[in-house]
Amino acid sequence: MAAVLYKVDSLYHYGSGDVVLPDVMYKTQPFLDRNISAVTEDLKNLKARQDQLIHQLDCLLKDVSLLTNGGVNHEKSMQAQVSSASTVVTDIVIHANPADPPLSLKYFVQLLRKQSKVLLKCHLHSSLISAKIPNWWPNEDCTDRSQYEIIITVIWSNVADLSVHVNPSVHAAIHGETNLARLLGRFLKMYDSNDAFSSCSATDAYLDACDVLSTPSSREKKEVLDLLDTVLGQQSWLGGKAFAMADAVLMSTLSKFAGNAPYANIKKWQEAALAFLEHDFTLK
Repeated sequence: MAAVLYKVDSLYHYGSGDVVLPDVMYKTQPFLDRNISAVTEDLKNLKARQDQLIHQLDCLLKDVSLLTNGGVNHEKSMQAQVSSASTVVTDIVIHANPADPPLSLKYFVQLLRKQSKVLLKCHLHSSLISAKIPNWWPNEDCTDRSQYEIIITVIWSNVADLSVHVNPSVHAAIHGETNLARLLGRFLKMYDSNDAFSSCSATDAYLDACDVLSTPSSREKKEVLDLLDTVLGQQSWLGGKAFAMADAVLMSTLSKFAGNAPYANIKKWQEAALAFLEHDFTLK
């Protein structure tokens, strides 16, 4: 019979009713007691700060919703702040032939300068190095373009027809002095406005007449001159009681294309228009 070298007491007494089998790998003491009184003061403060932050977020969401749906005044004030902080510059680049200068541009520039900061620039294309260019369009000095609202640049070049580009991002050109007048008239709110439909229609008719007169081979030129002479016999200006954009364009067109036609009313109108332009609208 073998002798026992080591004797160890039993860990579990099988058959006993108090055996507890393990159900976790590691057993630790609970961090928080289910009793709320056992929560520390720091945890209570943290919970209070979280509740406060959630309340502030709810209020912020309500404010954003109000601004989105009905915050008109706030939006206008923000736009005013942005407008005062930065000025959007409108670039108008005109390619013109010195043999066919847009003389009406002098009239529009003076009107624009009454309501906006306007810079005038002038350049000569390499195709016209030896050509004589009009001296009535200055090349004004400028160190900061952002100080101006409108910058008008005339590039004298050997082009068949006047073309206009508004801002570098717009690639479609506007052609002709009459369409240039329409563009500047919209800037001045004196053309194509909602409350002046009848006058806009009359202005369009006179500008179309100028297009006819500027076409050398037009067979309708005599009919247009007869019509204009009749109109100017009934009123002082094409615009009615005051000199208007149609008068400026017609003055430019007649000085270049109409010649010395024997029309008494047109001649009288030309003398009055020349005096008006030289007195009030001379580029300085």
